This record gives sequence, C-alpha cells and structure tokens, in this order.
Amino acid sequence: MTDDFKKNILAYLCGKIEKSIGDDKPQFNEWEVTNNNIKSQIADKLNIDVSEVVIYNYLSSNSNDLILIYGRYSSSVYNPYIAIMSSKGIILQVITTFDSGLKLFNIVGMRIDEDNSIYAVSSEGSQDGSTVRVLLLNNIFVSNLKNGDFYVKIKKSYVCPLDFHISSINPTEYRITKSEGSTYFIVGYPTDNNLKTSIVKFTINVGSENEWNIYTTDENTGFDRTLFATSIKKINEDFYFYCYGFDFLATNPNTYSEYELSPNGTISLKTRINLGYNVSFNGSQVVYLDEDNKYLTVQDNTNKKSFLYLLKTTNKDNLIEIDTLNWYDDSQGTFIKGGFYIQNIGNTLFVTKNIVNDITNPDVTTYLGVIKDENVYYEIQSIKKNTKEASSKEDFFRTNTYILKNYNLFNILINSNYNNNVENNYLNETYLIYNNDNYNGKSYTNINSMVPNQGILYDNQNKPIFARNLYNKTITGRTTQSTIEVLNNYLNDKIIAKENLLSETNSTLISNSQTITKNIYETLNINFINTLQIRNDNDDANPILNPAGASRLNNSISETTDYDNAKALKIKINYTDNTNSIIQLKENQIDKISDTSYMYDFDIYVSKAISNIQIISNDETTIYQTITSTFEVGKFYNITQMVEIV
Repeated sequence: MTDDFKKNILAYLCGKIEKSIGDDKPQFNEWEVTNNNIKSQIADKLNIDVSEVVIYNYLSSNSNDLILIYGRYSSSVYNPYIAIMSSKGIILQVITTFDSGLKLFNIVGMRIDEDNSIYAVSSEGSQDGSTVRVLLLNNIFVSNLKNGDFYVKIKKSYVCPLDFHISSINPTEYRITKSEGSTYFIVGYPTDNNLKTSIVKFTINVGSENEWNIYTTDENTGFDRTLFATSIKKINEDFYFYCYGFDFLATNPNTYSEYELSPNGTISLKTRINLGYNVSFNGSQVVYLDEDNKYLTVQDNTNKKSFLYLLKTTNKDNLIEIDTLNWYDDSQGTFIKGGFYIQNIGNTLFVTKNIVNDITNPDVTTYLGVIKDENVYYEIQSIKKNTKEASSKEDFFRTNTYILKNYNLFNILINSNYNNNVENNYLNETYLIYNNDNYNGKSYTNINSMVPNQGILYDNQNKPIFARNLYNKTITGRTTQSTIEVLNNYLNDKIIAKENLLSETNSTLISNSQTITKNIYETLNINFINTLQIRNDNDDANPILNPAGASRLNNSISETTDYDNAKALKIKINYTDNTNSIIQLKENQIDKISDTSYMYDFDIYVSKAISNIQIISNDETTIYQTITSTFEVGKFYNITQMVEIV
C-alpha cells in the first residue's frame, strides 16, 4: 500500500478528502532515438539499395509484440516482401516467398481476426497478369515457434474471375473487409476504367460454387486514389456494405461521398458533401470509427492547407473542423505540404501532424496526438523532423508511424529522415498508457481515488511491458483483491520486475517490486490484495478489533464510493437507560495533524449517565470507534480522539 493510498484512506474516513478535478489528457512520454531506420534495415536484409524499398502498410499482432510490414522492392518489376519487426523497431526477418518456394503475391490489403487468422487481398501488376486474389494465410506472427523462422503459408487462395483490379496506390486494410461467415468485400476498379469504383462481393460456400459479384458506380468516384474507409452494417439478417471517400479528383475535385451496397446488389450514393475547394489525393484520408463518427484528413489544393475534420452525420453542418495547418512556398514555386495521418488502433485514434516549420527552414516536424470526440491532444514538444523532400513522397504520411497495441499499452515508432545528429535516417520510440474508457491524465484526488482500475507491469529498466484494466475485483469484508490477467500469448519468457495497481484517477495504490518470470504459454493472474483493519488502541493492554467498521470503509473506498454516507462525522452518545443522542461534527472539530493522523476534538455535556461514546458513519449505520470512560452527570467534557493509519 503506497503512502498516497494511506493518506487518501484516512482523509476519506475523516471527511477531509480533497475533491479535485483531473485533466483528462494523454500523458506522452519522452522519445528514445536510434539509427534503426526501418527502410534501411529492410534494404540490408534484401541486400539492395534503400531507394528500392517501398512500404505499403503494416499489420499489428493482437497477441504478441510484433509488427508485420508488407510492400515491394524495385519499381519496374513488383518483388513483394513481408518484414517482421519487433516492438523496438528491429527488423527480425524479411520474407520474399511462401513456404512452398513460390514468390509472394503483391498484397495490397491485410487484416487479422480476433482469433489471429490473417486474410489479405493481392493484386498483381500487368507484367504478372493483373490477377486479384483473396488469400487466407497462417498466423505469421507465431509461425516461428516450430523452427525459429517466420514463414507465410497459403491456407486457401481464391482467384477473382471478374473484370477487376486494385492498384498499389494507398494500400490499406480497407481494401478487404470481412463480414460474418465467409463473405468478403473488396474495393478496386474495373480494369478498363480506373476512374470508377468497383466493389466485389465474394462468398465462400461449402458444398456449392463460390460466389463472385461485382458492382460498379455510375460516376467517376475513383476511391482508389485516396485513403478511403469501409464498414458493414447488419440489419435483421442482411448485410449492407458502405464505402466512404473522395470522388475522383479530376472530375469531382471537391466532393466527399458515401456509397451503399445493399443486399440485393444495388450500389447507390447515400451522401455527397461539396467541400468548396479542390482536394489533393496525396494525404487525404477517411477513417471510420462508427456510424456517427467518421474522421477526414483533407489536403486543400486551392488554399494550400491541410484540414482534420470530424463528420458527425451526413450533413455538412456537422463537418467539424478539429485542426488545420498551412503549407509553405519554398520560394522556388513549390509548396511544401504539411498534413495529418490518422490510425485507428483498437478504436483509439492516433494522429500524426506534420508541420512545415517556416519558409527559411522548410523541414517538417512530426507531432503525435490522440483524437477523442471533437478534441485532439498533441505532445507538447517534438524532436522528429523530416526533410521537405521526404514530405513530398506519396507514402510519407502512411508509412512513417507504427503503433502496437497491448491492451492499455501502446508502443509507438516514428521513422524520420533528416540531417539529425544521430544519422540521416533514424527511429523514434516511445510508449503511451491509454484507454478510451479510462481517465488518462495525471493523477488527482477525489472520492474514487482508491477504486482499483488497472495494472501496469514493468521490466527491470522500469519501462512498462504490459498494461490492462482489471480482469476481476473481489471485495470480501475488509479485503479487496484486484486481479489483472496476462494471457498465455503475452510476455512469454519475460521477466516482470515491478507491478503497480492504479485507481480510477491514476493514483498508485500498490507498488510491488516482486520479480516474476512468466513461463511460456501460461496464463498469469497477478493479484493485488489490500486488507484494512480498524483497531481501538485507547487501552494499550486491551486493543479491540473492529472488522465491521473496516469492512464498511473498505467497501466504500473500493466500490460504492458512498463518501457522504460512510465518512465518520457523527458522534453517538449512548446512555445507560438505552437512549442516545447524535451530534453532527463540524469541520473544525476534526484537525489534520499529518498525512497519516487526524485529531477529533469535541465537547459534550453529561445530562444523564453515559455508557459509551461512539464515532459513527454519517448514515448512522456503522460504528468506527467506541470511547469508554467515567463521566459525571452535570459536567462538561472535552473529548479528543487520535486517528492514525500505519
């Protein structure tokens, strides 16, 4: 039990808790800088020049500390690769073939299910036949368990027989979306017209032929050119597929649109918003959080600005501007773009803001932020800089930030390219403890400052390696047991050096430095046990325990937070004739001596024989202390009672 926890328990009991208000802003941590440039590491593994490496996108594991990067090398001929990277930004292995020896397909979209099944869509260049495939793959993240090497295995491969193609512009998870069962929706365009948008609905049937159906918009939507988003809505037993993006900018340079594919195969325009300026496809993006909250990053080619919007409904009046920044003219006729890039990591929205510093020093500084509702919270300072040449590249926004989620712990890597004192290419690493449902700011004091909420585990360098809300909380009398669960696929063979239990206000309740080695593939439950005891020490020779009072206090601070009822602010005088009287104490009748001690100081008049005096709860149901002595009728007495926590 920490000193802060003890202080708050005693203040709670004596009605002296400080009710402050927290500032719910993410607590960003300092960055560590290394020269482990991601592209350079991939190039070294492939024994090629770094300029040949193209990164499409990445996929985070939901069961261990690994990131999968997919892309290609060489621009004239597509040579796909998959790279496995640690949470520290170390490229562990680069794979260029399937386990069968066949060259990897050009994967342009990849997702992972909750059960760790990986599915993807690939689309070959014209030199490889322009073939589109739906791929069901092994769990690549754990494929090294057998012989130490990672591998990619095709469990099932389905070739699309339709007039359909997907380019390698803006590869994203939204290229392929899976609904319940075995139906997949793929977004691309007809091979003879990349100005339109086509949606392929593919259903795997058991015992009958698989179904392939294609639906193409009548207008030149061209979602392929921008970072679009998709969603699926189930109404009754029918599935509706939605696509959100910017129309083809050559013919509709200023419109955002939403399309619906109904179960009967009708594709229709549901919403169109005229933004009032020409949109640049490089850096414009749509991220779907839920039906009522879609986030847009827009590059305004007309006014040379970048915008970050929240779209609340299908009405432009609800297009809320969250942030904006200006581009800069480098005095050579070229505008240096800044911009935003959003990532939805387990329904937590991260954004990188790339700001051009000024005209005379046209480098680009990257700030990390978290979006919540209509607000965006950025780190205060940043050391992450890029040259203006890097910021002009098409994949700059999409491929310089990598985030790995481990429940409430996010490991974050941002790649940079600048003439820094480390090297021209460098990697910035940090972490963030965050949960949308938690308070995420600095600790503060209030009546819920003792309610257990989450656990954080640290390594021997005092860095968090695991953070999660409680798996279970059990209150039994005067004891509260708080449990965090580490599932069998986390922290395998890692040493846990410290375990902290935090409250709903981020106060540290328990800090334990017990060393724990988690055995491989076992589920580990860590229990934080806190037991209260109230003891009457007025008679040193006869201390009296009060388990009922301790249970009431423990339940109140750990769960019910019925502060006004539970605090000990009443005096009950019990008379020998079985009657009693109640005194409500005033604030100045309880004095703080120190963080761990208070003094009750009050006066009574003895109108008739007294059996004892009790300090009780405000709701008069719980006795915390009983004072016995000899009181003469007709006299006044000053009563003092010291209350301490040890």
